[in-house]
Amino acid sequence: MDKSVYAIVVKLVAGGAMPANPSSGRLVHAAFLDIIHQINPSLAKAFHDLNERKLFTVSPLWAERGFVRLGDVAFVRFAFLDPALAHLFVEQFLLAPHHHTLRIGPAPFAITEVYATSTSHERAGKMVLELPSENECFEQARFEFLTPTAFSRKRGAKAEYLTDFSPIDVWKHIRRVWGRITSEDPGPVFDEWCADHTQVIHQSTRRVQLDFGGYFVPGVMGSFTYRLSDYTPGEILHRWWCGLAQFAPYVSVGYKATMGMGQCAVQVK
Repeated sequence: MDKSVYAIVVKLVAGGAMPANPSSGRLVHAAFLDIIHQINPSLAKAFHDLNERKLFTVSPLWAERGFVRLGDVAFVRFAFLDPALAHLFVEQFLLAPHHHTLRIGPAPFAITEVYATSTSHERAGKMVLELPSENECFEQARFEFLTPTAFSRKRGAKAEYLTDFSPIDVWKHIRRVWGRITSEDPGPVFDEWCADHTQVIHQSTRRVQLDFGGYFVPGVMGSFTYRLSDYTPGEILHRWWCGLAQFAPYVSVGYKATMGMGQCAVQVK
């Protein structure tokens, strides 16, 4: 079983004008599903019906400025939690001779470069979902939330969005996704261990309202630094803590990750 996950960054040149901000994530999401529909209509419908169990995340459109015009350079990032989906997207769309454009909302974009490794772009790369060895473990992880991030606790008129990013909320979310796609999961015992041994030692955030076209979702952007204490280095739950932290940039964190929320980078030491 291939347990690899992938992140691909696509460099674009704008053929029209549109905002390049966190709210564009829903437009990138729609563009991605349109691509999959071109490749395999039944697969696109299956993705739409999966709700929170989707096998991909997308970033919003980002650029040097918050609005792109004709000729401006911009980027989008696609992360794939299923290697077969990653290969399908690359082979049937990015490498297809007749696909050189990507339409996001009102604007067409020319695809000029594709980055698939961490050496080619810091937000691209591949991870094999295996726990790090004892010698590869660390005790501190700094999460930089690059797009608005929140956890949803209720839906509809009574929706609640949590933005305190307690260690148990962050790691539990990532653990569940890891378990879903690999069938390997340390379970609630890990959540308890994480809550007992992880501290937030620094945070620097700002609140953002994200426009979803008809309603707004609150989130935060910025950084949280987590550190372990009173633990046994290299024990199995420590290795899980480290592996899940490294997985976070691929799965994204929290609510609406398939529409650009929860994008993050993680630095460890």
